[in-house]
Amino acid sequence: MRCFWKSLCCCLWLLPLFAFGDIPHGIELRLQASEYFPGEIVELQAEMRQADFAEFQLHVPVHRQLHFVAHTREPVRYVEGEYVQRSVLLLQPMNAGEFDLRGMTASVQQGNGLTEVELPPVQFTVQSYGAFDDSKELAAWPKESVQASPASGFLRLFLLLPVVMLFVVWMLRGKFSAASAETNLAVATLDDLADAIERGESAVELIERLLARPDLSLSANLREALEASVYADRLDAPQVLQLIREEVGR
Repeated sequence: MRCFWKSLCCCLWLLPLFAFGDIPHGIELRLQASEYFPGEIVELQAEMRQADFAEFQLHVPVHRQLHFVAHTREPVRYVEGEYVQRSVLLLQPMNAGEFDLRGMTASVQQGNGLTEVELPPVQFTVQSYGAFDDSKELAAWPKESVQASPASGFLRLFLLLPVVMLFVVWMLRGKFSAASAETNLAVATLDDLADAIERGESAVELIERLLARPDLSLSANLREALEASVYADRLDAPQVLQLIREEVGR
């Protein structure tokens, strides 16, 4: 009986090693949470740790119910005897439901060799706002209440006045910052993107700025093509140019 318990403890101790061995090329996918609400930001992290120097590019298929926000690729770092690289993808779910991200791959560059790696699927849940508290009943007043005197009311108003002034200043600064951000984003246009593609320049940053513009209305086909270019870091130049010409000609 004692041997049985020893064997069981050894197996439990080795379980994390078996789980890590299933990670292809040391690339691990992580979500900040397992449940979200519509409109919240879903942060998907892909991290690779290897003893030998290597780099990878994350490729994620476009999901019609997930809106692209940003894709950050961090440089390779050397940490405690391992080469570590991380890629962070920010997505925004538009509707509630169960989400299953499949078909994700990574291009691993090690030396002169390039390897395409299939990554495991990632699941998360987007809850509905109305699924929690849909009661129409009014909240009950507390049983005991103390009537405030006029003097205490003036005192509270006097103490709250600086807070209100700070709030107004903060709101004005936010409006000026938003106006400045919109001005910077307005610099990026579809004509700029077409010119950059025709010159053979890298257009990832320009595409990200276009997708982040709240005032720019894009057709579904063009937005999907642009998001696919940023998701997978692969730009289909002829297709994007054709869609831009159709968009500008509308």
